[in-house]
Amino acid sequence: MLKNISFITAHFYDFGWTDLLVKNIRRNTPDSLIREIIIINQDRNKKSQIHLESLDPFVRVVEYPKSEQHFLWTRHDHAAVLNTAVKEAKGDYIFIFDSDAHPMSDQYVKNCEKILENYDAILAEDPTNPNFTHPCFMLIRQRHIQLNLTFDQGLFENCTDTGRLIGKQLLDSGECVFICRETPAFGGKWGSIYLDSIYHHGHGSFKGVNDELLQKQIRWENEYFREYIISHQEYNLSLRSAFSFYLKKSALKIKFVNSQKS
Repeated sequence: MLKNISFITAHFYDFGWTDLLVKNIRRNTPDSLIREIIIINQDRNKKSQIHLESLDPFVRVVEYPKSEQHFLWTRHDHAAVLNTAVKEAKGDYIFIFDSDAHPMSDQYVKNCEKILENYDAILAEDPTNPNFTHPCFMLIRQRHIQLNLTFDQGLFENCTDTGRLIGKQLLDSGECVFICRETPAFGGKWGSIYLDSIYHHGHGSFKGVNDELLQKQIRWENEYFREYIISHQEYNLSLRSAFSFYLKKSALKIKFVNSQKS
């Protein structure tokens, strides 16, 4: 059922996550299904553009003017660039991933196809508010672009974060929406898993951002499990790894807290 897919993500300073997302899209998606992988270069510099373009032949890098209004409210303009990027997607189906989210296995395609037999779109639930959706993982159709979906709805009125009202917009338009609930990764210690096949790290793309407020959202666990996933491609700790985790926990926490203070 799935075919001619556009993938969209926004790169924001952390190449570790963006590189891994592209790798896992290619590893877990048949070539025949991929139309394009659109990466929004939010670094907005030539060095990042060159790196992103080198990741894969399916990659198309796009860049948009910085939205000062969005930066004033959220310290980034993720919502603004998504508003524009979805209109450029050429595929019949459009996957939207945060850069620190990715398919864990090829089962994600079959899982999504099964749901699409009865639903028009698939969206991740915001773990902090079941009334909201989360842009870490969304699957919409080309026809939904004509609805003029807005990822910043409610931002300037109620400080509603990026993409939280996309599900409501689709429902209000008469579409049937499947909301994915999370399963905690790493035994509940960090991260979320959707549809048993898609991982989301959380605040991962803020790693390289030179912004004190965004950096405060990153805890020491974020760093630990980031390195673990990139190195091991695993989402549960083995007994040996769990033992190592608890041995390092105090030292890593102290080191991270000290680095934040400095």
